[in-house]
Amino acid sequence: MSYMSELAIDIQEAIEAGELTFAEIAAKYNVPLDWVVQVNEELAEQYAAEYDGQPDEAQEWYDFDPDC
Repeated sequence: MSYMSELAIDIQEAIEAGELTFAEIAAKYNVPLDWVVQVNEELAEQYAAEYDGQPDEAQEWYDFDPDC
């Protein structure tokens, strides 16, 4: 895997972890803040494409039986 691909994956994982701000992620990986924002936008698009608007299995079960 190329260095840039690995870097993008590392940035994505840092965003998903939610422990650092975008500025802190940029400083940690020594990249421009714009790169972190771009990875975040791509991640949001990916999540939006995967979301079909339907509840997951756990939510369906909760809706069926709220006591569980």
